[in-house]
Amino acid sequence: MGVSIRIGIDLGTTNSCIAYHDGKRVQVLTLEGGNKTLPSCVMYDHGKVIVGRKAYENRYKTKQVIYSTKRDIGTDTVYHIDDGDSQFDVTPIEVSAEILKELKRQVENKFQSEFTGAVITVPAYFNDRQKRDTLQAGHLAGFKDVRLLAEPSAAALSYTKNVKNTERAVVYDLGGGTFDVSLIDIIPATQMAGGIFAQYTKGNSVATVQVIQIEGNNKLGGDDFDRAVYRDLCREVTKICRDEHGVSQNFNFAKAVSAEQRERLILNIESSKKLYDGAGMMFMIPVTVKTGTDEFEVKYQLNGEIFKKCFMSIFEETIQRFDKVIQTSDRKPTRIILIGGSTKFPVLKQLIHEVYPDMDIYDAISPDYSVAIGAAIMAASDIANIAPINLFDVVPQNIGIGIEKITMGVQKSDVFKVVIPKNSQIPASYFTVVETEYPEQTEAVLNIYEGDSIVASENAFLGNMVISNIKPGAKRTPIMVRLSVDINGLLEMSATQNDIECKVKLVNVVKSSDRVKEDAADSLAHRKYSRYNKLLSRFTLTDGEKKILEEQERVFEDKHDFTTAYLEVVRKYQRISLDDTEAKRMSIVEEGEKGYTEMQDSLKIEG
Repeated sequence: MGVSIRIGIDLGTTNSCIAYHDGKRVQVLTLEGGNKTLPSCVMYDHGKVIVGRKAYENRYKTKQVIYSTKRDIGTDTVYHIDDGDSQFDVTPIEVSAEILKELKRQVENKFQSEFTGAVITVPAYFNDRQKRDTLQAGHLAGFKDVRLLAEPSAAALSYTKNVKNTERAVVYDLGGGTFDVSLIDIIPATQMAGGIFAQYTKGNSVATVQVIQIEGNNKLGGDDFDRAVYRDLCREVTKICRDEHGVSQNFNFAKAVSAEQRERLILNIESSKKLYDGAGMMFMIPVTVKTGTDEFEVKYQLNGEIFKKCFMSIFEETIQRFDKVIQTSDRKPTRIILIGGSTKFPVLKQLIHEVYPDMDIYDAISPDYSVAIGAAIMAASDIANIAPINLFDVVPQNIGIGIEKITMGVQKSDVFKVVIPKNSQIPASYFTVVETEYPEQTEAVLNIYEGDSIVASENAFLGNMVISNIKPGAKRTPIMVRLSVDINGLLEMSATQNDIECKVKLVNVVKSSDRVKEDAADSLAHRKYSRYNKLLSRFTLTDGEKKILEEQERVFEDKHDFTTAYLEVVRKYQRISLDDTEAKRMSIVEEGEKGYTEMQDSLKIEG
């Protein structure tokens, strides 16, 4: 008999981990061999699939072993495998599924029961396609019911039992291949009664986690650090070869090294990194060099200075994103929660403490286990109602459409129109209005993107939303488009024409002839109103104050022709709190008035 969603899985770039709730507490599963983490490596060997430590130790077999596949999930990457018996292709989805299958096999062996569901974590900054591919990997692994959970949010859940008073914290998540930073509020159950989340809490909830803002980079992590050290090794070995061994000045070790030797050297670097204690240790890495018919060995000296030098560029980018999140907070966070295997590197803690000396650094729960623990807590809360947790997560990046618009008589293409603003609380749902381009048009195609750039093509392309069954009519016939994000962070969409549902599907084929256009004035007003609405969503109001804001909204609607439907959606999906100060409430109204003035001025310029 299946056990429904009681396990949590941290599907990591470098290592993966599984935790379970036994009805009383969460425990991390001890895997075969005694470890609690499984290397996220898959080896294809003479018809067998080997996952974990053995695959990791054979990483240099580049035609047989795949690792760090999480960095490729959501892309069209294909790995070409030669397993000794046959040659074939596998995708990141299939490789990820093999890792999940192995974790599933081991937990089922322990309990002698089938597990049909799991909470699987993903980086907070994963886009829609990356999440969908992870979901597909879960299904391919044999999980029928899968919930996706952002890794920083999972870590925050694992931390809730240690919080006695409401606390604002920042989750710094540096893994093997991805980086996330999340600004969060953690509210213990004792402080929720009558508070801002009272109307949303479960009966015997133990805590509430509110995600406020997210930043991240899906291509930044420990792998990049290892490769930075490897590049330093190549430069130093090249110099030694030229200066001490009489090799040609044109010699470049990075170009001479084989794929197998490269992987062996990176493995050696990674092992040295794990052993480094921050106290002046030095490692001597032997490097075999072949130049023509000559072969000799040189030693690469790896010490703390090199570690720090190579790590700085990665650290500086994480701090830029960290600062961006901090600057949006209306009060200073008191704690930094470290998660992700790369945060165990001693240099990191030292650097963070130097930049933020007034903030406590928390890593009492192992960065290797905290995400899986939080996922198991959510699994138990969702299904078994054992230890109910309230989690309010947000949309990590803007979601919208690519449009053409006319400004001062000039047509501009590749413009990104935001429909669902970044950091909207999920589940979220927003409407926008598009128009047909020519008379009697029965089908339209919208290019859907996710990202922060105002240029559509600079964002992640999610696919083409094909709207069919449009009733033929005049040019510029309006169509109401709804984009939503569900509890898993996945995109949903629909469209209506005069309250009649149109057919909608998401494909990956661009049909440029059916792109939609938009009037410049309406686009500008929409953007300005979105800014106003985003500020509004951070506060909530009494009935009297809501009436004031509704009057403001009517002004926007009258002056700039916002649709009533859009306003209704705004009112429906904003979360409300009850304890903001009068000054904060008034600042919302003032911002609305300011936004209105800015819109008027901008419309005069652009119109």
